[in-house]
Amino acid sequence: MGSTVAVHELAALQTQPRAIRNICVMAHVDHGKTTLSDSLIASNGLIHPKLVGKLRYLDYRDEEQLRCITMKSSSISLLFKPKKSAAAAAGGLSRSGGASRPDLPAYLVNLIDSPGHVDFCSEVSTAARLSDGALVLVDVCEGVLVQTHAVLRQAWEERVKPCLVINKVDRLITELKMTPMEAYERMKSIIVEVNGIISAFRSERYMSDVDMMVAGKEAAAAGSEAAMVAEEEDEDEEDAFSPEKGNVAFTSAVDGWGFRIDEFAGMYASKLGASAASLQKGLWGDRYFVPKTKSIVGKKAAGGKYKPMFAQFILEPLWKLYGLVFDGGGVAGGAGGGGGGAKEELLKIIKAMNILVPPRELQQKDPKAVIQSVMSRWLPLSDAVLAMAVECLPDPADAQKERSRRLLPLRADPDIVSGVLVKNEDGEAGEEEEEKQNKAKRERAVAEAYRAVECCDASEDAPCIVFVSKMFAVPLHMLPTRRGTHGEILREELHEEDGEVITHANDNTQECFLAFARVFSGVLQVGRKMHVLSAAYNPLAADLESNRRHRQEAVLSGLYMMMGRGLEPQTSVPAGNVVAIRGLGQCILKYATLSSSPHCYPFTSMLFQAAPLVRVAVEPADPAEMAALARGLRLLNRADPFIEVLVSSTGEHVIGAAGEVHLATCIKDLRERFARIELAVSPPLVAFRETIASAATTTTGAGGGGGPAAAASMVAFSTASGGGEKEKGDKKQWVEAATPNGRCKVRVCVSRLPDALTAVLDGSEEVLKGILVDGVIGCNSNSSSSSSRGEVIGRSGERCGDVRNTDDDEKGSSSERSLMSSVAAGGGGGGGISARLDDPVGLLCSRLLAAVGAEEKDSDGPSLTCPSARSKGSNATMGSGGQQKKAGSTGQGGGDGGGSSTSWKRGWSFDLTRIWALGPRRVGPCALLVPGDGRSGRHCSRWIEEAMDLGAVMIRGVPEVSLKLGLVEKGEEEEEEEIEGVGRAVLIAEAESLENSVLAGFQLATSAGPLCEEPMWGLAFTIEAIIMAAPLREKSAAMADENGAGMMASAPASGVEQYGPFSGQVMTTVKEACRMAMMGASPRLVEAMYFCEVNTSSDMLGQAYGVLAKRRARIIREDMREGTAMFTIHAYMPVAESFGFAEELRRKTSGAASPQLVLSHWEAMAEDPFFVPRTEEEVEEFGDGASVLPSVGRRFMDAVRRRKGLHVEEKLVEKATKQRTLAKKV
Repeated sequence: MGSTVAVHELAALQTQPRAIRNICVMAHVDHGKTTLSDSLIASNGLIHPKLVGKLRYLDYRDEEQLRCITMKSSSISLLFKPKKSAAAAAGGLSRSGGASRPDLPAYLVNLIDSPGHVDFCSEVSTAARLSDGALVLVDVCEGVLVQTHAVLRQAWEERVKPCLVINKVDRLITELKMTPMEAYERMKSIIVEVNGIISAFRSERYMSDVDMMVAGKEAAAAGSEAAMVAEEEDEDEEDAFSPEKGNVAFTSAVDGWGFRIDEFAGMYASKLGASAASLQKGLWGDRYFVPKTKSIVGKKAAGGKYKPMFAQFILEPLWKLYGLVFDGGGVAGGAGGGGGGAKEELLKIIKAMNILVPPRELQQKDPKAVIQSVMSRWLPLSDAVLAMAVECLPDPADAQKERSRRLLPLRADPDIVSGVLVKNEDGEAGEEEEEKQNKAKRERAVAEAYRAVECCDASEDAPCIVFVSKMFAVPLHMLPTRRGTHGEILREELHEEDGEVITHANDNTQECFLAFARVFSGVLQVGRKMHVLSAAYNPLAADLESNRRHRQEAVLSGLYMMMGRGLEPQTSVPAGNVVAIRGLGQCILKYATLSSSPHCYPFTSMLFQAAPLVRVAVEPADPAEMAALARGLRLLNRADPFIEVLVSSTGEHVIGAAGEVHLATCIKDLRERFARIELAVSPPLVAFRETIASAATTTTGAGGGGGPAAAASMVAFSTASGGGEKEKGDKKQWVEAATPNGRCKVRVCVSRLPDALTAVLDGSEEVLKGILVDGVIGCNSNSSSSSSRGEVIGRSGERCGDVRNTDDDEKGSSSERSLMSSVAAGGGGGGGISARLDDPVGLLCSRLLAAVGAEEKDSDGPSLTCPSARSKGSNATMGSGGQQKKAGSTGQGGGDGGGSSTSWKRGWSFDLTRIWALGPRRVGPCALLVPGDGRSGRHCSRWIEEAMDLGAVMIRGVPEVSLKLGLVEKGEEEEEEEIEGVGRAVLIAEAESLENSVLAGFQLATSAGPLCEEPMWGLAFTIEAIIMAAPLREKSAAMADENGAGMMASAPASGVEQYGPFSGQVMTTVKEACRMAMMGASPRLVEAMYFCEVNTSSDMLGQAYGVLAKRRARIIREDMREGTAMFTIHAYMPVAESFGFAEELRRKTSGAASPQLVLSHWEAMAEDPFFVPRTEEEVEEFGDGASVLPSVGRRFMDAVRRRKGLHVEEKLVEKATKQRTLAKKV
């Protein structure tokens, strides 16, 4: 057991950034993360080596100890003093940049242990954000599992450099009884698989860069090419993990040993007469040693006569030692004798290798204790792992150079970094000199903050910038006592009203909120005033009132070094260190950026692998304790970085979690820590979505006639292709509705978005929110029609809001994370898109275009989303690629009205230029399309043109989303319409004022669908609305025209007082029309799906399949692990069916199967919730309808409606009596 490390030694190293390593331990659940952490902690003398794996030092919560899994990420600071050999190796190894490592006598390792269970993936995100490197563990017996993929993706996205640790090697010897050769093949396959995952990540970036170069403009392509070349220089084409490079360690954490091949290379160098460098290259891979010639040859020259050097010189000695200790050579691959001979040989080996093992430890009866004593002294685990971390993982100064563009993107012009200030072309002449000077100062301050983070400036003059990844609550008695200069105890004033202390009235216990943070630049000091910046803060507009609400000020009341279960007080913490901060309890809810200067951009949002889909409603058992519940929910929301707390429309308090285990933990914390009251918890509430069947554009669903859509007026219109051929599937359903006063008529058509496009919109919520809602992200188009940099030009040339660049802050869609291309193109709007890698708008546009491009490529022709239309004065039709085609057919219905009628067929790439709004909440996966071509209102349907010929005015709308995304050429304005008469001018102005009512109706409809008032998903609505003049208005306008006067009718339209405001009537009509259109298009429920991975033995395979089939799981594949009798089953399982799945699976398989669930995607149900047998075949199969059991979709729909208090159509037996027969008993 090593001597206990003094805290002052660790504090002294905090001022040396080159001597600091911030690393996190990441792996699949039960792959040995906490046991490995215990081994590293034991090297500092904090715990005894015999307690490794049993104490679980960093799992300080009772729930963690009970379940034996890590639930919260925790940090500890360790001291590592390299041995002479390790230090020499460190000086010889080279980093990715080519420079050699400094040979320092001691290093400070800030170790963060993260959970492996998918329910606590948010804790992995918080750990990765504060780290520069990662130790990725893989169980050598289980191999690469689903969560291993997830943590590798997390490390890749956060630009955290990983090292690979192949753990539990002892199981290959004691459990699987493998030979050294079999074990070598097993380890090699794992390394190949992990390298394949990293190669896939690299190829995604490479392909995105190539796409941008091919499709982008020349200037953007040139800049991206230089960036791509620089990145390719940093990322060589070799394997990411290779034992000869020193970034792979082979360990047994439970036995306390581990090694890298350089240690064995040094041992064998003198014996084999070869250099350590050549041996290090030859000890891995297909390299063979020839004893006669003492040479290292390849596989072909070996001719199958020799074993690989790794198996011969490394694994065989290990197998021999285990064989001698456990059963005297009975283990496969061992070469010992039996009984006393094995013991004598073991003592001889120990003496030959100079291993100092106390004799009493060798006399223990437990062979596990003996092997731990021998192996931990021969190959100490802490030396191998910490030496690898020091040599292969970057220090904060090097890491932040690579991570700065990901963590803190400079959203202003990049020339600011070089000191070149950008002038505002739009305001050059009108701005005051003082205002220009203030703006220049702010830009310089932003650039200074960026440079300080990039170089990890630890000087006191540098701006202090800190990122808080989460808030966590600790008991107040855990806080260390502060003492004065003479040793007296200083009484600290803690205030409950500012959120620092939580006092529980039941037992007078107190808890305090601390911030889990890292200092990225400057020096953090106690008592310093810091600015707390939210994600929407814009430092270049610091003086605007609307921007000040995103910035608060707080005074830090305490700094602590985290030591696992303890805290050590500090007065100051320089850059590059992890720290706990007190005094921010009231300012931060989840995560935030701290800055000593207000001129700093906030860090990008963290990425999460899952979403809080599992929800329950909670209420106090005693209604009088409702205030305590509300307070407890606020505290719980702050203490957990991933939980979602909300109040539903019915007034219920709802808690959303990632899974069952996470939910159970949150409920327990709420009951026992934060609220301290008895709770009544509802059954799990699963989130659903509503959509239509993929064939909804061709036929009406079976349920169309049974729901509210029966009251709608459905009119079918036919459209044909550009060549005049009428194709199948071109028939669309339109719903017509009118306001109660009859002045506004609305026609709505709904269609299904392509699945790929829906996935991009659904996964880009954070980016879309910054673009469309907050206005903090903008398009960097170089179009000359833009009035100034970063501004979007609307329909009449007005500014739609200040915008700036940011990095991609998405929550977790794999398609969004992988597709980072910036494809430029003219997708129908005539404008191109050119984007840089750090331009989120360009990247989002590229994903949208790629999604619709894949959809149109897979189908024979573009999707049909536009109705029959006529062009005035032209019979040319726009194709999906922006080219004009000659139209050879006319639309149906009605007279031609003086113009030729044309049938339009346009693809989704064209529809991207017509997006008026997204919903629900303005950032959802549903789109509202403007009628016509999206800009001038031309090429509208025959219905619109006939109404306009009768004097009606169309509510045109503006493709605002397409403009802000750069999908439409900025500055492209519609043609001014000739206005005849004052009355028509008033009507046009009224139509423009009603555009917001149409938008509000669309948002209301998409936020609560007609099935069970769940949000809509993957739908595109085309809304055609016209307004007509009221009778009094028409009469007044006619009189004004005859008299030549400019008098305008001010009398209200008839029926306004009776039906309410006209804007409200339009809003309600649009909402109901959208809902009826969906009901008439074969509606479907959409359910969330888990990716399920089940590991089980061969004899329990049937039971596992039975449990999966019971829960509607769809099997994807089944694999058998090489060298074992274990099977791995991959399947998709609905979230609604997953409750109790793990418990039932373990019960049915007697504990032989273990599942892992990861949120995968949304999937529409195939069952029609309104299915009624109609055809002869259906009646023959299902009956006449009375005996048809409700489908799965109908059962879920009714359950949600019943929970929300909505009407449920069901048959109830009111008077149930005992069945009587006509027979008379004698």
